Amino acid sequence: MTEANIESAGNHRTTLCREFSFASTILLLVFGSLIYSEHPGHVISTHYHRNQIVCPFTLANIKGGEKAEFCKYEPPALKVCSPAQLSRLHEYFLGRASNGSQWAEGMLRLSPCDIWPHIMGRTLWLLGDSTTEHFMLALECFFIGWYELETSEHFDGRTPASNNTEAMEKASGWDGGQSAMVQPWCILLPKDTRICFIRANTGLEWTQKVLPVFWGLGAQPHDIIVGNFGLWAWGEPALQDDLDALQRWVHNTTRRPFMIWRETSPQYFSTETGDFYGAVKPYQCQPIGGREDTVQLLPDGSLCTQEQSLQVVLEGNWRNKASTAVVEALGIPVMRIWNESVPLWEFHYESIRNLDGTMGVGEDCTHSCHPSTYQIWIYSLYRVLSEYQDMLPQKQASEINGGGEVN
Repeated sequence: MTEANIESAGNHRTTLCREFSFASTILLLVFGSLIYSEHPGHVISTHYHRNQIVCPFTLANIKGGEKAEFCKYEPPALKVCSPAQLSRLHEYFLGRASNGSQWAEGMLRLSPCDIWPHIMGRTLWLLGDSTTEHFMLALECFFIGWYELETSEHFDGRTPASNNTEAMEKASGWDGGQSAMVQPWCILLPKDTRICFIRANTGLEWTQKVLPVFWGLGAQPHDIIVGNFGLWAWGEPALQDDLDALQRWVHNTTRRPFMIWRETSPQYFSTETGDFYGAVKPYQCQPIGGREDTVQLLPDGSLCTQEQSLQVVLEGNWRNKASTAVVEALGIPVMRIWNESVPLWEFHYESIRNLDGTMGVGEDCTHSCHPSTYQIWIYSLYRVLSEYQDMLPQKQASEINGGGEVN
């Protein structure tokens, strides 16, 4: 693991990542302080505190099923997995790592120190729907020990993305859009680094609402956008309209940030491929295909099935099959999360909410409890950032001197 010395000018806090150099046979479980050795059954449970380590990810003793503290505070909308789910999650990921799944080994080793060199001095903008918001919550907790502004009972570490009122209102959808009243917000990290979330459900919202005011939100040319708008496409024609809008924007825009496309995540409703469309109330979650062995994840990260009708699942379902081809043709890297997420059907919410906030009927088979599926996403983000690190735009002299254009 790369050693990094991170100094915060605001509070003179120094963090040394070298404390998290592990031998190749040791895996740090990101969602708990459990150290796994190559020796079968050798699991050591150790409780850490924020002031003892630099890359903390405190979800204590999930093997024992204790009620754990996922963050120092609990962000709004965050649902921590139940003790029973945490126990199964622990066994599942350690099992995957033991059978040679490189993605599971990499995910278990991952700490904020690995991602830090790729985002330091930038804003990482997460753009998308409620699943992207949960990805933001996962990153928010992943970096909990790195906040420039300490959390407290009265302040949760979040700040508005900009003080440009006009840009904030347009990006928030206050014109009556589907994502109305969700203001872009950020967490502040050392070295002028931020991670921000902007709610935009569809490609049309991306291109008509957010991207036209992106620079007005204080974005810089060396920033990075990670986004997705798949689940709000209610059918292939709607998805194609969104993809067409993205294509037009890319082709007609000369000044663009570096963009990463996140695959659309699986749903686990009681339909053949898990899609919400066609599901009947009360909603019940189930494995894609109806049984856990119908679609299987192999150690090399690929999927397999004997059911001809489920071949589309092996291609990422119809949304990813269509969108991946378009974004790759545009030269946009793809953050692949579909395959590894498919088996995690049981880590869902206990209930679903209607759009007006009232409790709905049945289970929420779209969003996962924390820290399950979203840890796979964080690792996938790390892999893309590492692969494309030489292509990430660097700060220009005008930005370093404080003259970056933000109009």
